[in-house]
Amino acid sequence: MKSKIKLLEEQIIYHKQLYYAGKPEISDFEYDKLEEQLKKLDPKNKILSVIGTAVLGDSKIRHDKKMLSLDKTYSRDELIKWKDGEQLLATYKVDGSSCSLIYENQKLILGKTRGDGQFRENITTKVLSIPGTEIPKQVTSTKKFEVRGEIYCTQKDFLKLSKIMVERGLEKPTSQRNIVAGLLGRKENHDLCEFLSFQAFSVEVENKQFKT
Repeated sequence: MKSKIKLLEEQIIYHKQLYYAGKPEISDFEYDKLEEQLKKLDPKNKILSVIGTAVLGDSKIRHDKKMLSLDKTYSRDELIKWKDGEQLLATYKVDGSSCSLIYENQKLILGKTRGDGQFRENITTKVLSIPGTEIPKQVTSTKKFEVRGEIYCTQKDFLKLSKIMVERGLEKPTSQRNIVAGLLGRKENHDLCEFLSFQAFSVEVENKQFKT
């Protein structure tokens, strides 16, 4: 039993690191199956609570409030049980990398990944390369506030980006989702982030969470 658990732990960490480096070897579904197997053998295994990975950079800072990931399920019955009689709204997933933006005194002062939920990587220089139409660098509010959302790459920009990366002698990206993690993890070519977009999901001002 222990040897099987140890093997699953190693596989999960290995594939998680590849995913955040933008070079996955297996599909999301296959990865989730590994986590499901580990959960059945060892429900409280610490590997199951690891969010993100440390491969994106060395500059780590603490989140003021934990930034957690969403729960997932492939079971219709489990979903119905979870909704507990409430009405649900389903949308397509914006699939990229989670990001937190900090504004203060009318300026964007910090961009950070989710990291492990508590500590995260500083990606401010990369965020500043994303067009202002996607992530404003100047705002009217003088208050300090946080915006959380997802950095992603559209199909149109992915095709442009792939061409430019090949022209620069860089490895051709394999998918829209993987290129986001790949660019955020790079220590050079930050200008390529101009092909990325951002979708905000929440705004918090002075510990007040806005619903819209």
